[in-house]
This record gives sequence, structure tokens and C-alpha cells, in this order.
Amino acid sequence: MNTDEQLMTRWIDGDLKGDELRAFEERLDSGELDCLHEDVVGHLVPGDLAASRASFDQERLVTLEIGDQIRETLARVREPRDPEGFNRGILERIRAEGDFPEAS
Repeated sequence: MNTDEQLMTRWIDGDLKGDELRAFEERLDSGELDCLHEDVVGHLVPGDLAASRASFDQERLVTLEIGDQIRETLARVREPRDPEGFNRGILERIRAEGDFPEAS
């Protein structure tokens, strides 16, 4: 991954801030980074900088929404109160339902 691709990834993830963010977005707006467009978005919009930037922005929004959904889901996942008992219960059910060897 080259430096521009790393910057693109950081921009999509919302990790660029301040001057670094402004400089990167200026490069996006100028069309300088359209060479990354095909890899990131899957198609090119030749000569149409506004459409190109809109595609980058849409890709970023979708990626951020997916990240938010993952974080929200993970926040709702709870660890069992007694992980050892939980695992033991699963093994007991497996053994009760089939021919599963006892642990030695």
C-alpha cells in the first residue's frame, strides 16, 4: 500500500485531522487522487471532479456507517457471567446428544 492509499484509508476511517485532513481533501478536490478512485470505489468518473469527489464521499460514509454498526453490535454483546460454566454446559450438551469422548 503506497502513501496515498494509506492516506485514503485513514481519510475513509475518519483518522485524518487538521492540516493533514485539509491537504488531503484539497488533493481529492483537485482530481490528483483520481488514480485511486478505481481501486477504492470501483469505477472512474473521467473529468468530472464533483462526481468523483461525491463517489469518494459516499464510499467514506458507507464505510463509517458499517464501522458504527459493528461498534454498536459489539457493545451489545455480553460475556457469559461464568465463562467456564458456559463452556462446561456446552460440552455436557454435546456429550449428551452424541458419541463425544470424555476429556482425559
